Amino acid sequence: MPEVPSGGLFDAFLSPGAILAIVTILGSAWLVIRLLTYVVESLASRFGERRLLLLRFVPLISIFVWGIATVLLVVGVMNPGSQTMAALVGASVFAIGFAGQDFVKNILGGLIILFDGPFQVGDKVEIQPYYGEIVRIGLRSTKLVTNDDSLVTVPNAKMLEQAVSNGNAGALDFQVVTDVYLPAHTDLRQAEHLAWQAAATSPYVFLDKPVVVGIADVMKERLYTRVRIRAYVLDIRLETAFQSDVSKRAKWAFMEAGLLPPHFGEHVMVGSDTEAA
Repeated sequence: MPEVPSGGLFDAFLSPGAILAIVTILGSAWLVIRLLTYVVESLASRFGERRLLLLRFVPLISIFVWGIATVLLVVGVMNPGSQTMAALVGASVFAIGFAGQDFVKNILGGLIILFDGPFQVGDKVEIQPYYGEIVRIGLRSTKLVTNDDSLVTVPNAKMLEQAVSNGNAGALDFQVVTDVYLPAHTDLRQAEHLAWQAAATSPYVFLDKPVVVGIADVMKERLYTRVRIRAYVLDIRLETAFQSDVSKRAKWAFMEAGLLPPHFGEHVMVGSDTEAA
């Protein structure tokens, strides 16, 4: 395409042929992104052990394809002269700097996240006050799904202003911490043994990493013995199911052993926490 004179740039840009080219380029870019994303997500579902590795490519695909589309629009459709290009770049920088500071911050935040790698798609992270699995890293925002299945969108600029806790850092296995409370005067050896068995016999446990049981006295209106069970789940998406299973197994075992009196049930509290794998 011949170089467009500066005076006729916008007339050429709004011509029927240019509009058709713009729609074609943008539509093709969108379709390519959707297709490649579908392929990657399908492969991730099929090869579960490589799911997190494959999902890393989803945000990179979006950036790469939209980058190519932008270059094609500028060079192939607008094709401005050098002076016009300089003027457009200057005007764009001024406009973005004046009116789109937050937008630019979010884009920069997205690029920093992608290249610095504090987390990736599939990681379980805590971004105060939200905790959940990262499902998408975009140029403007990051999306995560909480344990109660709520989709939360966080602007990328916010990630640069606060600490982000990553629970698994790219690994499929994930440490889940479950607390069970018993009466203060408890047979500690038996409690520790039963708690270990509760986690080790769960169908969701990842036994290549250790199951650890800790005992401590805590004051919650009265003195309790806190039994803290630390164990790894096979897949981060099984966190809630694993925690529930371990809690039930531990309480049933404590009741059968007489460590958990019938009337103590209303006082027993079960909690959880998560830590990096």
